[in-house]
Amino acid sequence: ATGLGLELDEPLLGEGSVGAERLWRLRATHPPASALKMKEGSILLSVNHARIHEHTPRSEIARRVAARPVALTFANPLRGGGEGQAASSSFAAVAAEIAIGELREGLQPLKKDGPPLSAATAKVAAASGNAEVGKLRKLQAAKVLDAVASWGASDESVQPTWLEELSDSPDWVGRAKASSSLDACSRTPSILFRVMLFGADVTTLARAASASRNWRHLLCGGLREHWSSLEGEGQKLKCPQYRLWKWVLRWGPGLAPRQRLGFWRWTFKALQQTPPASATAPAAAAPAAASSLQEVVLDAALKVDPVGLVVLTSSLAGACPGCGLAADVLERVSATIHKVAGAEGATDRLPREVIEGLLAAPLDGQRLWLLTGDALGWLVVQARCLQVMLCAHQPKLFRHFMTEGVAPELFFCNWLFQLFAGCAGDAEVVRLWDSFIFERSYKVFIRAAVALFGLVESKLRGDVDQIVEALFKPDQWGLEPGALWQRALETKMTRSMLNDVIQGERAAVNGRETA
Repeated sequence: ATGLGLELDEPLLGEGSVGAERLWRLRATHPPASALKMKEGSILLSVNHARIHEHTPRSEIARRVAARPVALTFANPLRGGGEGQAASSSFAAVAAEIAIGELREGLQPLKKDGPPLSAATAKVAAASGNAEVGKLRKLQAAKVLDAVASWGASDESVQPTWLEELSDSPDWVGRAKASSSLDACSRTPSILFRVMLFGADVTTLARAASASRNWRHLLCGGLREHWSSLEGEGQKLKCPQYRLWKWVLRWGPGLAPRQRLGFWRWTFKALQQTPPASATAPAAAAPAAASSLQEVVLDAALKVDPVGLVVLTSSLAGACPGCGLAADVLERVSATIHKVAGAEGATDRLPREVIEGLLAAPLDGQRLWLLTGDALGWLVVQARCLQVMLCAHQPKLFRHFMTEGVAPELFFCNWLFQLFAGCAGDAEVVRLWDSFIFERSYKVFIRAAVALFGLVESKLRGDVDQIVEALFKPDQWGLEPGALWQRALETKMTRSMLNDVIQGERAAVNGRETA
């Protein structure tokens, strides 16, 4: 490179060439570039934000380098064996550092007597008397039954209220209204709901929803509208069916391992409003047309939020490092599901509709894995939610972190990138994923993070070095099986509590991004 002191090796495009050999590489440096102490073999990614690839001719690079000022972007040299995971891990760590820096510099410190912390602390204190698992289970079950108490037939009415409120289309509604002999559960839905709560089993719930049109509506009707309401900024709909399914997922034994993918696919196809019949049998993963998982992720991201992806990659000279991170995490998710199901070593990928569902709102995987232009601001707000909730639930521990200069949000971001894989046993982690996908809210992971900090608090009472060492070694946390899941259920956290934080801080984050 003329005048810069850089010697570059051209890509080798022969059949036997692999990896970095097929890219433009740094061979050696001379003054003035030698003062930068760049590593030999570093990969040239862009010149003046124009992407450099294996087919870029030397003449084009020379022309661009001749311009002044000039900006060249290099990546550290690839090493053989696992370089993909190493690169995505490094990218995740850097992204988390940037997000926490933005949080600490761009947002005001938390104040005990001011919003959003004061409101969250008050709600946590008000719920402290019901924090015991047994009380919570009964309290939430009572709310489910209260929500359907008015659905039954009154003394003056021949038909139950839920049926009277439906229009005569589709045809099954008209037939049900014309029938003179509804079954007892259809006439008094609270009986059906009470039986489902007593069984607390997802398979039983799915099969009951397939028993008749009436039961299908009673157990699954409204889920579509409820989930749709979660995608916007408007009022979230109240849905007794959603409360019932959520209660069963939380307090029951959980999904049978071989039902998991079928259940996930059903939740992402909920617009069809059909019962999860596939949840009672293993679901075969749809074959992917693309040759690599990264290509599948990129294709899904282009379908979910093409504008955000183009904005991001345009600012990175066409590069998309988050694509590798997303692919690595999704591959780990798939491997964990197969392992829990007793099919360790299976190579089936997640179905395409699951990948697209994870990337789309409100699960926002495209933001989580930094595949869109507004990802950083979104991640800052999630970190702020963790900060507020941890301070509300564990004020002494939070103050200790601040005294020692530890940022708990940094560890949370790294756990979140991996969807908490490795933070507990696989059987517990997949239950977190089930709840996350069904509830469609990051409160599942924020609540798990608060619970996790509480479980390992005894190991976090030292100085900053001891705290960091402890948090980086999950294999030494010594958690009992099921401990994280149970503590998370005891942790008071609602969608409205998080929305208070999000609405309060979003303006500050957006204003900083605009500036």
